[in-house]
Formats: sequence, structure tokens, C-alpha cells
Amino acid sequence: MLTILALASVVLLGIVPQQSEAIVIYTGWERHALVGSDIRLSCSFFSWRWTSDDVTFSWSYRPDGARDAISIFHYTGGAPYLDNKGPFRDRLEFVGNPGRRDGSILLKNLDYGDNGTFTCDAKNPPDIVGRASSVRLLVFEKGGRDHGVHHRCGAGSVVADRCHLLSDEVPGGPQSLQPQCQQTWKEREG
Repeated sequence: MLTILALASVVLLGIVPQQSEAIVIYTGWERHALVGSDIRLSCSFFSWRWTSDDVTFSWSYRPDGARDAISIFHYTGGAPYLDNKGPFRDRLEFVGNPGRRDGSILLKNLDYGDNGTFTCDAKNPPDIVGRASSVRLLVFEKGGRDHGVHHRCGAGSVVADRCHLLSDEVPGGPQSLQPQCQQTWKEREG
């Protein structure tokens, strides 16, 4: 009897809890950039609901070789919150448009130490269930036009196939390359 009374009061008062639906978050798969350049990391989402005033975006960063990610950006309540102590202080800008379901960020003045995985999570209440999406950033130094090779590769776990050895001759010989590139040179020459 109590169940029927509770159900009747919900119907009469119009108190119906909103159902949460899945939200799908999109980022790129992998981005490449040059040392000293800027790059936009895009994050958008699909939700069956209108964009809520309570929409949130969160970005985290896991450097190459690290086990844990650190929070670098959060957008909530119509305001962006930037990390002012971490590796991107003074180099991160929110360039998204939450009304268009865009939580993109701009990273400025890239360096080798910025190589890693960036993860975006979005919530559009009541749609809060979904899997965050990640994008891998690889930062390279531009090689000279005369030899078509990147003299240096990014730090950490940037793999040798990212060294882009494009010519038969490297000024200074293979010893001028970082270890990851030297290995590729040896395999190529071997």
C-alpha cells in the first residue's frame, strides 16, 4: 500500500527523476607538433540532451614514462580553471565553446617534455556516464631542409620509428642523434 501511495504522489506532483543517458567523448588519436609551436587539442562530446548550463570539461596529462596523470584544466559553472603550478602554467589556454560542446585547449610553446597522453572527460548533466577520451602528443624538432631528418627525437618513450630518418646522410653522422634515433640508424644501416 505504501508503494502505491508513493507512486501516486510522484505522478500527481510530477516528480519524475531524470534518466541519465550515455555521453560519448571525442578527441584525436595522435597529434604531432614541433618544438616551440602551439597545438590545439580538441575535445567534443555527443549527448542526447541540450547542452546543460552545468556542462563540465576536465583535462589531465600523463607524461611519457609516468604512471599517474595530473589534472591540468577544469571547466565548470561557466568558468575555466587553469593549473597555475604544473608543467603547463602560463602555456595553456581554454579555446573551447561549451555551448557548442567543445572543450578544446591550446598548448603553447611546446617542448620535448610535453610528450605524453592527454585525456579529456566531459559531463552534460544529467548525462554523466561515459568514457573519457585520450590523445597522444609527440613533439619533434624540425630538421633542416637540406638533409630531411629530425636531428633529435622527443624524450622518454618516443619510439624510434618516430625519428623519420628520411635521407642516407645525417650531418655529424649517426652519433649526433639521440639514442632512439641511433638505434633506428643502426637497424637501417644493418
